Amino acid sequence: MKGHVIFVLSTKVVGNPRGSPPKLRRLTAEERKRAYVATLAHVSQVLRGHRQPEIERIGLTRIGPRELDGDNVLKGLKATRDGVADGLGYKSDAGLPWVYLPQEKGPYGVRVEIFYKEPE
Repeated sequence: MKGHVIFVLSTKVVGNPRGSPPKLRRLTAEERKRAYVATLAHVSQVLRGHRQPEIERIGLTRIGPRELDGDNVLKGLKATRDGVADGLGYKSDAGLPWVYLPQEKGPYGVRVEIFYKEPE
């Protein structure tokens, strides 16, 4: 089954957020959970009971009113990346093929694109 899943998440943790460590940990946990739940929902709609095929790549696009430098983009997408990996049943460091796509202007969010390989 070759196919793809695309969805957009609204986010609160962007780049270099300010606040106390407990507040930042809570915001990060909320972002990760939001990405996890959205991934489960969207992937289950596409797969409809079929076994998940091998993943070709996972694209993450940060959406926001201003551009961030590379370090802050990676930091801002970390919770989303972990949540998506959780939703797919992987650990984030499992060697999934992550691709960071050019940033877009708009209200804070992340576009997640999951592409599956063609079965042989």
